[in-house]
Amino acid sequence: MFPPVSLSTQILGVPVHLQDDPHACARACAEMVLLFLTGTLYQQTQLHPPVQHPPWAVSPDQLRDLINDLLPTQYVRYRVYAEATRKNALDRVWRALDNGYPAVTLSAQDHWIVVHGITDGTPAIAHIRNPLPDREDVIAPPIPPHSQSDQCAAKDLVNSGQPNGEVASVCTQYCIEKANHLPVSDPFHGLYVVVAPDLPKIGETREFRCSAGTPHTTISEAAWNQLQETNVLEQPGWSDFSARPRISDDVWVNVAGLTDAADSFAIVKLTNEAGSVILVSLTMDGEFIAAMLEPSKQLIETQFVTFSPVTVGLPPVAQLRVVSSFSRELFFSPFVFALEVKEPGAPAYFVRPYDGKRFDSFESTPPAHQKQ
Repeated sequence: MFPPVSLSTQILGVPVHLQDDPHACARACAEMVLLFLTGTLYQQTQLHPPVQHPPWAVSPDQLRDLINDLLPTQYVRYRVYAEATRKNALDRVWRALDNGYPAVTLSAQDHWIVVHGITDGTPAIAHIRNPLPDREDVIAPPIPPHSQSDQCAAKDLVNSGQPNGEVASVCTQYCIEKANHLPVSDPFHGLYVVVAPDLPKIGETREFRCSAGTPHTTISEAAWNQLQETNVLEQPGWSDFSARPRISDDVWVNVAGLTDAADSFAIVKLTNEAGSVILVSLTMDGEFIAAMLEPSKQLIETQFVTFSPVTVGLPPVAQLRVVSSFSRELFFSPFVFALEVKEPGAPAYFVRPYDGKRFDSFESTPPAHQKQ
């Protein structure tokens, strides 16, 4: 019996550029795709569609046009794919990458990201460029034009500073998700949306594996084993981490998000003897969500210093720590515990971390729906 054919693609060197404002994720993705393909850096201020079609800041058709209008004639034109299944949508992403083109997908909360590679494993993972956070939040005004030295990579709190350093399971909302937040009247409601090159569909639809949810003794063991099973540790940068012994694993558990913007998950901080760090997030069933190689120091400090330790277990809303540099949009990353809470009561989004407690196994964590 022949071994299964690997569905890994090349990892394209798409540059990092953050969105200028909360409504610019599609324009930032168009900027990154165009810069990678053409070598020309277009400002997001140049990439405004002529009209707006609410509730979209930039609709899928407009995103397609922003890319195509500036692509030289030798490139394959992009088109919009609206698929009923994740399998068909990911097949479109794979065909783009296999031909050297990045794809743009609609992820959780109708947020656009760029997928610039796939590594086949269990689960298969997508290498992503997430244009968050907003430049207006992390760069002091006046915000400079985008350039090779515009601080986007340095201020990239959600992504990793490594060229291929942020990955997410292709089976999660952080890679692609149904557009369920749109009005039912919208033609894209409930569909998986991909903006990718118009390439012929040759051969069978590719099907990627998801995590098997194999039980593990501890959360940290689950994180390390799942990371190995994705095969990402064979990729450049990641392989340097695994070449040195791990010396510590720190585990924090996010107990519950009060909206579907923040699911319950565990975060494991893996550190090797050289001081390199990988963050891994897992579902409460022990399945792989995402990983980040060498995350920004500011993100690590916020995660593992601001919330460690306090004397209460599950504080009421009024007792949540204020993290003023974070905004609710950062919940598009599975690595963020905290949200600025301006008033006690009922903020739009927040999560409840297990503050001051250590948990080693999934069996020791209460179900996410329990409110204590």
